[in-house]
Amino acid sequence: MFDARWLGLRLAAFRAGSHHGHARIEARPVRLYAFKLNGKTPFPTPKIVIPPVPMPPPQTGTPEMIKKGAVLYGTFVCDGCHSPGLDGTGAWIENGVIPDLRYMPAQAHKDWYRTVLGGTHWSKGMPGFSDPPKFAFPNMKMTVQDADALHAYVIDGAWKLYKARSNPHTLLEKTIRIVSRASRQA
Repeated sequence: MFDARWLGLRLAAFRAGSHHGHARIEARPVRLYAFKLNGKTPFPTPKIVIPPVPMPPPQTGTPEMIKKGAVLYGTFVCDGCHSPGLDGTGAWIENGVIPDLRYMPAQAHKDWYRTVLGGTHWSKGMPGFSDPPKFAFPNMKMTVQDADALHAYVIDGAWKLYKARSNPHTLLEKTIRIVSRASRQA
């Protein structure tokens, strides 16, 4: 049997935290279900999997760099694709889905300059910020120092999530807040 409460809660949660089409809660299975009137098939309950956060690299940035990175995250419109405040989709998924930067694997951290400055992922929609013709705002050019500050900000966000996921009480409290907020807005 179709459980409309589940769908309503899910839609309310998406609406509550949506920004530029990105849900501000953890990634969930994306499916389209079709139903037959007076059908007898029970509604399939999808398994929600919260992926583990890979251990981030050591933080080499200063608190000032992290603050500057937070500002630059908005200046270079990173939040337009990767979600504001690094509160992304909750997964590092490639090939067609914009990744949550807190889930960056080790290789992505190693390739930071090539990706962010050099534009090696241009074919997937990630511009190279040091080469303005590859970027939507041609008068903006990112420096190596800007890229370092952004990376420090991303690493800081990754460590916060990694530590929160390591503490089951923190994860439970966050889940309760999300569900509570979504049900109030439903």
